[in-house]
Amino acid sequence: MLTIFCSEIKMDNRINLLIIISDNLLRVSLKGQFSNIEDIETIFSVSSVEQANTIMRQETINCVMIDRGLETEKVVNFCNDLREINTHCVIIMLIEDLLQIEGNTALQSLVDDYLVKPFRLVDLLKLMNSQLKKYDQLQKSIIYFGGYEFRPHDKLIYNKVSNMKVYLTQKENEILSYLIKMGGTNVSRQQLLDTIWGYNTGVTTHTLETHIYRLRQKLEFDPKNARILLTEPGGYKLNI
Repeated sequence: MLTIFCSEIKMDNRINLLIIISDNLLRVSLKGQFSNIEDIETIFSVSSVEQANTIMRQETINCVMIDRGLETEKVVNFCNDLREINTHCVIIMLIEDLLQIEGNTALQSLVDDYLVKPFRLVDLLKLMNSQLKKYDQLQKSIIYFGGYEFRPHDKLIYNKVSNMKVYLTQKENEILSYLIKMGGTNVSRQQLLDTIWGYNTGVTTHTLETHIYRLRQKLEFDPKNARILLTEPGGYKLNI
């Protein structure tokens, strides 16, 4: 990795950064370079997912930088847990090559972006800035579909006809957000399981079906004759 003097580089937000890298030289180097950036308020630097789990539950983290070299299942579970606690934290993965992430739908759905090593610090900062801006926009975003106003940041759907507000659980919010993202196409049950729950081996299709059932109760005028959240062969889709 190219070391550069970065005291003049500016971030658009003051952030708390969590670095999770097992390589001691890279971790120390990144922490040292980030410490020169005044808009990074706090830097937490650890070598394992276990250490990161403790920090995640004690601190408000805006951006996580995690190395793909760590054990896949631990990384996926950590990212899932982080999304439960903090839905607006940017996750950037450092990889050796694209093969490390291609084909892994769980990682692709949980990570905001990735950067191939070696890289320039200025490119990493630009990537962080870009992703943080997206989350700022998401906090203000409102999505309209099927007579509803959906506010992902607030986990809220508003029925414009009945003038009623309904709050969603974290998983319901994630499922609805993902189905909207897929633009009305059929999403398989396995794809939803991989995307929303990742490597959590205790989760079955029954768990997914239970969440879909509860989401329908909140979305549909007549849940037994669904018109918005539809069951398709092998999966589900939104009628939008």
